[in-house]
Amino acid sequence: MSLRRASTLRHPFPPRSRRSRACSSGNSRLRAGQPERHLHPLSLAAAAAYRTWADLLGRDGIAVLRYDKRFLTYPSLDPLTLTQDDQVEDALAAVRYLASRPEVDPARVFILGHSEGAALAPVAAARGPVRAVIAVAATALAIDSLVVEQLRASEDVPPGMAEDVDGQFRALRDGTFPADGEILGAGAEYWRQFISYTQRADSIAEALGRPVLVVQGLADPYLPGGTLQRSLDRWRAASVRSAAVELRTYAGLDHSLYDTASGAPGAGVIRAAGEWMKAR
Repeated sequence: MSLRRASTLRHPFPPRSRRSRACSSGNSRLRAGQPERHLHPLSLAAAAAYRTWADLLGRDGIAVLRYDKRFLTYPSLDPLTLTQDDQVEDALAAVRYLASRPEVDPARVFILGHSEGAALAPVAAARGPVRAVIAVAATALAIDSLVVEQLRASEDVPPGMAEDVDGQFRALRDGTFPADGEILGAGAEYWRQFISYTQRADSIAEALGRPVLVVQGLADPYLPGGTLQRSLDRWRAASVRSAAVELRTYAGLDHSLYDTASGAPGAGVIRAAGEWMKAR
């Protein structure tokens, strides 16, 4: 299926400083686009963060293309048919679009992914002409086990829901889950691919053969209990095995790199990521 993706290209300022380019992918629910599309109820904080990141990177001379997930642009699409490979293809379409722009150096296109987008960014980079990857809040744990841990840690989840979802994921893994079944609003193939990519996130990054910067806030509520440490352990081990993988952690920053004390965005973190891109 050929689809047009709603997107926003943030040109760098001042124009003479266009030294590198970034394709920014989004979190588990929204890839941010134009201001009127920032009000998706599931991703207000993340969408505001993407807008801030694009502005900061633009001021540092980096053009940023942000785009919506296809189900936001096309609400009539059946969400149960969406797969992670569809979203990888959307990221590659963004890369191809950037590379086609006359003001963009096609050899200097990066992918910056957040949350779910961070898990998919190295996968997309392995399939396209991407110079390097920045993965923000990228888990190195299988997403099914992490989602269950998130549900168990949440005070807002109805009793028994975590166990019900755990049972659905176990059925998915052992092959007894219905092909047309649904888990938390997504279809079976979406979750199969998501599990595969997240449980191999560290090895996928290592095998990429291009620089991967993993950025993690240490006050991320979406990595409850011991999941944060387990994920960091895997990323640290990957950085030891491969000089191309680098892990940076930041105390007091949450899932979208906001300071949990002040509520301010982690501007210094994003600017540092921009400098990292410029150096490559």
